[in-house]
Amino acid sequence: MAVFFIILFLVIVIYLFLNKRDNTSTIIDTQKTPITKTIIEEEIPIINEDEILTDENGRQYKEVIKEILTPRKTYIYGSFVGKYNGELLTKTQHLSILKKFYSFNIYECFVTVNTNGIRKDWEGPFPFEEDINFDLEKIPKSLNCKIQIDNTQNGYSVILRETKINNILIDRKLHQTDGNEVFGTITGNIIGYILDFLSSYELVKEYIDTEQFEKEEKFQEEILSKTTLATGKVETKNGQKRLEYYYSDYKSTYWGNWTHQTNSTTFSAKDFLSTVYSIIGGLIGLLFLITIIPKIIYLLPFILIPVLIYFFKLQLRWLFSFLSILLLFLFLYSMFSVIRKPYFPPIAYLNDTLNKIKTDTSNSDTIRHKATWVDYNNNVYSGTFYTLRLDYNNSKSFKSNLNINTNTTDGYSKMISELSSNDIEKMNGVYSLFDTIQKQHNLDSIKLAEAIVSFVQTIPYSVVLPQDCDASLYSDEFVKSYLSSTDANCDGYEKFGINTPVEFLSGLKGDCDTRTLLLYTILSHFNYDVAIFSSNYYSHSLLGINLPFSGVSINVNQKIYILWETTAKGISPGIIPTQISNLNYWSLSLKSK
Repeated sequence: MAVFFIILFLVIVIYLFLNKRDNTSTIIDTQKTPITKTIIEEEIPIINEDEILTDENGRQYKEVIKEILTPRKTYIYGSFVGKYNGELLTKTQHLSILKKFYSFNIYECFVTVNTNGIRKDWEGPFPFEEDINFDLEKIPKSLNCKIQIDNTQNGYSVILRETKINNILIDRKLHQTDGNEVFGTITGNIIGYILDFLSSYELVKEYIDTEQFEKEEKFQEEILSKTTLATGKVETKNGQKRLEYYYSDYKSTYWGNWTHQTNSTTFSAKDFLSTVYSIIGGLIGLLFLITIIPKIIYLLPFILIPVLIYFFKLQLRWLFSFLSILLLFLFLYSMFSVIRKPYFPPIAYLNDTLNKIKTDTSNSDTIRHKATWVDYNNNVYSGTFYTLRLDYNNSKSFKSNLNINTNTTDGYSKMISELSSNDIEKMNGVYSLFDTIQKQHNLDSIKLAEAIVSFVQTIPYSVVLPQDCDASLYSDEFVKSYLSSTDANCDGYEKFGINTPVEFLSGLKGDCDTRTLLLYTILSHFNYDVAIFSSNYYSHSLLGINLPFSGVSINVNQKIYILWETTAKGISPGIIPTQISNLNYWSLSLKSK
């Protein structure tokens, strides 16, 4: 306990030191910050264009409406998914063996934001730090994007300007290269602004009696000036590019000068010597450090601690604030340790007995498994389910003798429909499990559905393939990468690359479409309105269910089907990864009602 109070005292002292007034830090002075008034778009005045009026000097005129456009920025902060292509810059490869640099052209952009990710002009832009580990000069500053707000069905096509991106990820499943060319999917967080214009109107006198009176005012034609605001359009030709910009009326445009794209693939003698000198200098520095570090190692903590505090003062301030609060809670917990919350076991599937079951039941009539899992509200379920070995053999034989061309959308839908219809009467061993759970826990239709889907989610993922589990046999980047990993789990030589519901319940080997097919069959037995949605573009399958959940959904004939990811533990209905969130790439394969 004494050591605990000493640590608490040291953390509080360092926290107070870091929260000392820093005159060099940036302070926002609200008295000096200009406040921009909100501009309200006016309605067009109604006038009689044929009416002739007379001013105080007896001159006749007509009233004319003049439109005044005021530019307005709407700032956006959200998650970003982009389709890109580009060319490898081989000249820069010698700078790092861990990175490759590309000239990017993002030709398709999707941005998802919520209402907290939108700021008006007078609120100013969002605070944002760009990703320093990425060649940000290759990211265009203006992007033609489709913005989706709060997961609504309809998006808005806009030009997002002055974009900045961080947390950049290249989706290795969708990233492909062909020689020096590269194309794929890039994701991250993004900020920028949308430029639009507010209209206001004023009435102007247009005199019609110019022959009788001299004009009292001279009107000079407005000369438009060039701005540096880009429209987002780019032209490329012969290794050069130029950007399109707005004139000062923000309607007319002009093209900028041609500039040469720095995409050289040559490696000059100067570059070679520079690289050699860099390597020699690095080796000398490394030898110097190896020689001197053992002699000054005891001084390093005294040198590094003040340096870290000086350069990372702001970050350490938050860190020690958090540690102070954490230690306070730990102290309170130690005082009231007698008050404990009930323990919930972690999500687990009893796979430790799986191999033993297979061996022990090789000559028996049934294949049995015992499962323990929790749903999304930490409700614990447990029970035993089984399949008949005769049903397992019949289901496998039925699939092997099924001759359907699954390369078409209709063929794939017919195949999974046949497999579900053949197995739906062969799964009493799992139906009885959920009948018992529903009675014991008094579950309604929503809670029962959550218990069933969370049960399947806890079964470890295994890729199901039509050929051998050899990464070199497949062109799909995800399959190649997954099979190359040390913890890959694979079930090969399965026709259509799928397991039937009875096969899955017997061997517990299943990927996305195997899981959705099993859940579709079980939920159909319990009279749910369910569907299977497939995507050739994403090479994935999702379950859809017509229940009052919130989240991402697809409308089919005026019925809302909430999408449900089945390949990972604890994923609630309506939540799908942003990498597969473009609903234009999803289609209905099968539905129960």
